[in-house]
Amino acid sequence: MPLCLRCGDELDGISRRSMAPSSSSSGATGRKGSAHRCHGCKKNLEVNSTMLVALKKAYHRACFKCYKCNSLLEGNRFVPVNDKPACNACALDKIAEKCSACKQTIAGTVIVALQKNWHPECFLCVSCQKPIANYGKVYRRGNNPCCPQCVEAVFNSRYTPPPTEKKINAKQVISSFENLLMSQPGIDFFLKFLVRDYSVENLLFWMDVQQFKNLSTAHDMQIYSGSIINKYIGQDSELEINIDEATRSALLANQRTPHVAMFDQAVGAILVLMRETSWPRFLISTECKNLVDFLNTPAPPPPSSSSSSSSSGSFPFDDAKGSSSSSSSSSSASSLDSSAGAAQGSSWNRSRKKISMRDLSSFSDNKSTTSSTPSSSS
Repeated sequence: MPLCLRCGDELDGISRRSMAPSSSSSGATGRKGSAHRCHGCKKNLEVNSTMLVALKKAYHRACFKCYKCNSLLEGNRFVPVNDKPACNACALDKIAEKCSACKQTIAGTVIVALQKNWHPECFLCVSCQKPIANYGKVYRRGNNPCCPQCVEAVFNSRYTPPPTEKKINAKQVISSFENLLMSQPGIDFFLKFLVRDYSVENLLFWMDVQQFKNLSTAHDMQIYSGSIINKYIGQDSELEINIDEATRSALLANQRTPHVAMFDQAVGAILVLMRETSWPRFLISTECKNLVDFLNTPAPPPPSSSSSSSSSGSFPFDDAKGSSSSSSSSSSASSLDSSAGAAQGSSWNRSRKKISMRDLSSFSDNKSTTSSTPSSSS
């Protein structure tokens, strides 16, 4: 029985027929000079013999073979290849796609992403090696797929909003999208939500641009403007943002003459996009509830003088209670849990060259560790 190589469904199969004499006066079956020939050996099919009919062609039983390896196909499944019968192994080797990861042929479901083919079980994040669940939107690192938890920002330290004169309470933080972006806890819980929502590139772009505006030298602006464009704007960018073509073209054309306000139009479009799409969904999310619980939880008392000097303050997360928990080391980085906003924080890891989303999930509340120093390379 022939099979479709893509979906595995059965095609029209082999039928056995008895070759009977014909009363026709022109090329009658069984007569000398008959037009009924075996498609394999090209010899006449004998009268009263059993023939096989497959792919609209007739064969002797011993002539119905794989066109490549010559194995007999009667009673076996076969795959049509260029209108020729082939065994499954030869068909797969001839026409099936190869998995970009394991280099083996793909006989079943094929995932097409980043202009490559993958087995579903081989379609893993290049960083954490966990399966990528969302085939419709794939982030990448280099030429490899990357999950939203492991994507990297341009700068090697996370953005910290300017301090406010008065402390903003939980009700004020979630009262407007602008207030959310003025709060460090607000940004971090919103970031957790965007990881789960597969739209993390929007906030990372906004954060990188805020740090870009703090650069003091033309040399740094030249380097990091190019890095931001390559990361979010350019063709085949790793974290491409959704902006109109005119804005994109203007940035690509003017990247050789960077200035502080060069990204303002793109940032404005992304802020509108987050406010209109992500913000309403965030307000009804578990991450928003955890943010309110965290902000409403009294701060823990400062450590006593007898506490170990090696432990540093952290900005902890507890799934539903918002209770605090200290990190074991100031350089440890905790994994960002994208399921329902449950995460555990630890001190900010400054040893990495670039920020990844896993790093952004762990940070210190010690103000001396939250500077916006750019990385040395894009």
